[in-house]
This record gives sequence, C-alpha cells and structure tokens, in this order.
Amino acid sequence: MTAATSIWLADCQPTVPRSAIPTDRSPVWGTDVLVVGAGITGLLVALNLAESGMKVTVVDAGSFGDNTSTHSTVKLTAAHGTTLASIASRAGAEAAVRYGAANAIGLQRLRETIGRYNIACDLTDDVHFVYTAREEGRADLVETARLSTLAGIPTLADGELPIPVDAVSVLRHEGQALVQPAALLNGLTSACAALGVWFLPTLSALTVESEESSLRVGLSDGSFVVVGNVVEASHMPFLNRAGAFARLVPHRAFALAGALPPGALAGTTYTSDDPTRSTRVVLREGRPWLVAVGEHQLVGRGGPSSAMADNLARWVREVFDVQDVRFAWSAQDLHSADHLPMVGQVGGDPRILMATGFGGWGYTNAAAAADVIHSLVTGTDPSPWAADWDPRRTGLPGSLPGLVATGVEVAACFVGDRIRSLTGAKDSALEPGQSGVRREAERTVARYRDRAGDLHEVDARCTHLGCLVRWNDEDLSWDCPCHGSRFSPDGDVLEGPAHTPLERIPKPSS
Repeated sequence: MTAATSIWLADCQPTVPRSAIPTDRSPVWGTDVLVVGAGITGLLVALNLAESGMKVTVVDAGSFGDNTSTHSTVKLTAAHGTTLASIASRAGAEAAVRYGAANAIGLQRLRETIGRYNIACDLTDDVHFVYTAREEGRADLVETARLSTLAGIPTLADGELPIPVDAVSVLRHEGQALVQPAALLNGLTSACAALGVWFLPTLSALTVESEESSLRVGLSDGSFVVVGNVVEASHMPFLNRAGAFARLVPHRAFALAGALPPGALAGTTYTSDDPTRSTRVVLREGRPWLVAVGEHQLVGRGGPSSAMADNLARWVREVFDVQDVRFAWSAQDLHSADHLPMVGQVGGDPRILMATGFGGWGYTNAAAAADVIHSLVTGTDPSPWAADWDPRRTGLPGSLPGLVATGVEVAACFVGDRIRSLTGAKDSALEPGQSGVRREAERTVARYRDRAGDLHEVDARCTHLGCLVRWNDEDLSWDCPCHGSRFSPDGDVLEGPAHTPLERIPKPSS
C-alpha cells in the first residue's frame, strides 16, 4: 500500500521543544526579528541571527517541517543540474559563477552547522551526477562544467553514470552530501531554541505596518508583534512590495520512494532533460531505498497531475525495477525569470526582507541566503552575491523577457478562466472522484465529489488575489494557477500566499 506522505516524515517527525513555544503573550509584544516560515531557510536565518545575540521569533502557518524542506530529493549540493548555464544565458556568466560559489559556501556552512551543534541527521559524503540523454543537451552540460570549475565546484566531465540510463554527456561532482532532512530540521530547531528563539506554530503573519522606529506585524491570532525586522522565508511572500507575485512562478514536482531490488544500480543523479528526473538512495529497514522526484508542473496548469505521478512511477519501475512504491508525495518550489534567488529587501522599507526563489535547490541556497539576510540585518559587509539576488533587481541582461512572459501567463489565467467559467458545461452532476468549476448566479463554484460520494462545494476564487482555482487530482486539492496557493476540497489553506480559506457553499437543507 502506498502512503501519501514523504519518506522523510514517515521516519522522523519534526518537533519543537515545548520550552521554545511561549504560552503567555500579551496582545502586543516584541522581538528583534520575526521570521515567517519554519523550513530550512527560516531556521538557518533564525539561527544565524540568534548566534549574533538577537531575539528571534519564528512563525509558521502549518506544522513545523511539513513543507517543501521535507518533500524533495534533499541533496546538499552546489551542483544544481544545469542551473549555472541557465543563469549565464539570462544574467551573465559572472552572476552564474557567483551563484555557484555562493552555493559551495552554503554547502560548507551546512556542514559546519551540523558539526557545531552535533546534529544527528545522517550526514553522508556523496558524489552527484548530472546527465543528459539527448544530443541537444550536451552544450548546456559543457557550459555547466566550465562555470562550475570557475565557481570552485569539483567537476569532472564524462563520468560514468551510476544508474542504468543511456547518457550522451555526464558531469561528476565530488564533495557533495546527503542528509535526512526532517532530522536536520529537528536539530536546527533545537539549536535555535537553545539560543532563545521562540517558535509560534499554526500562526500566519497577515499585515506589516511601517512605523518610524519599528515594524508592527499583525498575526492570525489577533496579536501584534513590534519588531526591528521581518524576514519572509515562506516561499511566495505574503507581501508584494517587490513585485514578487509577478516575478516568481510556482512549480510542483512529484516524488516517490520504494525499496530497491537486490543488485539494482542506483545513485545520486539529476537529468536536465524534460521531464527532469532526480534520484538518491537512502538506507531504510536495513536495505537501500530509491527516492525519485520529477515531472515538474506549473501549479494549477499543465493537465491532470495524476498523469505526471504515473509517468514517474512507470519510469522507476522500468529503470530500477522498483515494483513496490511505498511512499508518494509532491512538493512546491518557486522559480524566478532569471533563475537567480530573490533574497534581500522586499520594497522601500529596508527592514522588510525576503528569501525565496531557489528553483528546487533549497538547502545550499538557504544557507547562502541566510548570510545575505544576516548582513542586511546586522549592517555587516554584504555577501558577494547579494546584489545579484536583490529582489529589486531590474538591470540583469536577459531577465526582462522572462519577467514579461511570467506576467502574461498569470494574466491569461486570471482572464481566461473567467471566460471558461462562463461558457462551461451547466450540468452539475459529478460522479465519485470527479470535479468541476462553473458559474452559478453571482459566483463561480468549485465542486468535488469524493470517492464516498459526498459533494464538496467552495467559492472558486482564490482568496489571495481572486484567480480561479483548478483541481489537482493527484493531491486532491484546489490549486491557484496564478501564485500557487492551494486549498483542501473544503477550502482550507494548504499552501500560501493565501491565508484565508475558500468560502464553503452551504449544503441545501433537506
């Protein structure tokens, strides 16, 4: 039987020390820095600042650790597929080299942090491979090898691929690593708590008001926090002061895990081909298990999600002979138009900061981003890559076409869905497992009839900015194609930037 959960969470549940959760807060209280988001980025930001003697509070709208940080392949690597080549084509080779160097430093920072706090997270040295099976992909790997070498990432060309896949070009990256992510998050949380960091689970930050000497942040429990800085580390920011909503595209990828048969070849690999495939091995129950991630899809777009998940499962069966897939899940990442992260000042107020847009390579980027945030909050010398990653950047060569394309796609969803909802089928009868969105009277209704035959009806307008949601038949969720918010069949928020549930349609009285 396949469990709809991450293998990482099945083996380790992230927890927060009870002593780090304040039980008595007044309606208005204070902290030096409020970090929004308790994934790998938020925890590393909080730890860096707490090590400098600052009072830090972390809030998260969901359960700590139940997010993208524990729903990916999870590799500690500075070698991010062919990302360096993609950055060079949009932002220039120098920005690409600085990105690679930043992530090499981020990898080293993670190693040092794990060692300093004795975090038991199965840290393992590893070799990572990037490959293409298509002749047209060879040029990107050649450019990636050149840029990786300039960035100080140990790289060998034309290595032997450790999986049974034919490849025309392979890169071998030495000195990389693997971890158990949930255990790493637990260790970081404990380290933060020991330094006096407060944690507030199941709370959202709703508003930020700029005052002369401080910021006033409104939380979803009705309290207000007076802070010196706010750091948004929750993927899509809840504030749009740097045009983030128009500059970040939410992608969803599918993942699965199962025990490898005896003698099967497997390793840590990534293909730049479309569809992408990412693999690694983890020891579990005394034997090697394969973790595979792939089939990226724009959130709320691109056809049935279940077909994507089925494609990944078929590939795993054919290539690795994994017949018993025990875990299946999905994860969400944000991609910027120029493939560079967005880390730094959100808008006009230098006290409001963000860290996001890692394009699926969150761990080393998070460590590098924590350095940038630390320098901005403490006023120390900026990181060499800080200017490239500034969310307010506009002048990087090649970035404008991507920004325009992103805006056009969002506008098409916003307007096109309304036309379709007005002209859609009027028959509201749904069989078990079916869904539909159509206009009724003064509203557009999203319907899903579950396998038990119960009908779930909600207002189809996303509570973030009003785009119409679409059904995700793999995760059984309503997904917003504009900015990536996700909701349960009954409208509860699963993923932001929305923080208000979809309005439930009352069932008619019998």
